Amino acid sequence: MNLANILTFSRILIVIPFVVTFYIHSPWASWLGISLYWIACLTDYFDGVVARKKNQISNLGKFLDPVADKLLISTTLIMLAGTGTLTGLSLIPAIIVLGRELFVSGLREHLFEQKTQISVSGLAKWKTAVQMLSLSFLLVQAPEWVLEIGMALLWVSAALSAITAYQYWIKVKI
Repeated sequence: MNLANILTFSRILIVIPFVVTFYIHSPWASWLGISLYWIACLTDYFDGVVARKKNQISNLGKFLDPVADKLLISTTLIMLAGTGTLTGLSLIPAIIVLGRELFVSGLREHLFEQKTQISVSGLAKWKTAVQMLSLSFLLVQAPEWVLEIGMALLWVSAALSAITAYQYWIKVKI
C-alpha cells in the first residue's frame, strides 16, 4: 500500500473516533471532533497531491478516495441531523447531497460492470471542498452567524451536488 492510499484509508479510520466525539458532552471532545474532521479533510487534499506527484495513482486509490469522501460527508451530515444542528428545511440540502452521493455511486457501479470509468470533474472537486467547508462551520458550536455561513455553504454544495449529478448523468448517457 502506497502513501496516497494510506492517507485515504486513514480518512476512513478517522470517522470512527470522530463519531465517538459526538457522544462525549465536553468542550474538549467537540474540539477533538472538529480537529479529526479537519485532519480527514486535509488527507483528502494530500492523498491526491501525493498520488499525482509520486505517481502513486492506483485502482485501489480510485476506489477508496470517493468512498472515504462519501463516508466522511454522509456521517457528518447524519450526526449533525442527529444532534439537532440540521433540522427542518436545513435537512433539504443534506438530503440533496446524500442523494447525489448515492446516485453517483450507483452510476459508478453500473459503469464498472460495463468496464467503463468516469473521471471526477473539476466542479465535483469544488463540490467536495464546499461540502467540507460548510460542515466545518456547522460542526463548530459558535455564534449564530458562523452557523449561518455553514448553512449557506451547505445550500451551495447542494446546488453543486445537483449540477454534478446531472453532468455525470449526461456523460454516461444511459
